[in-house]
Amino acid sequence: CNLKVLRHNETLGLMIAKQTGGDAAVGEYIGFFDCHVAPNTLWYKEIIQHLVESPTRLVVPTIADLDIDTWDEKPGGASNSKCYINWNAEFMWFEDESDFIPVISGGLVATSRAWWRSSGGFDKQMRG
Repeated sequence: CNLKVLRHNETLGLMIAKQTGGDAAVGEYIGFFDCHVAPNTLWYKEIIQHLVESPTRLVVPTIADLDIDTWDEKPGGASNSKCYINWNAEFMWFEDESDFIPVISGGLVATSRAWWRSSGGFDKQMRG
């Protein structure tokens, strides 16, 4: 794996760091997965399949409850990928049968580099 470490001269926050990384990416696909996401075996294949089918989409992983000691999914634990924020700024999880997600959770997302470049990536004014 070719790896390049990028650093800002000052602390700018997680979203700006992700934007910088996305802008510098040279691979065909770009993914952002935080430390609390534990990918399953061959996890990337389904993500790439979705991006091949529709290169202008965002693919969001399912987030499962993990056992903090083993890093395995908790049997019968919650599993979420869809969230929304109401007018009181309350964050809530939900599930339905559609492929559509109104809000991505914390920037856990993958997309094609072509779509990243075309769309401009994350909102440049987003902070956090």
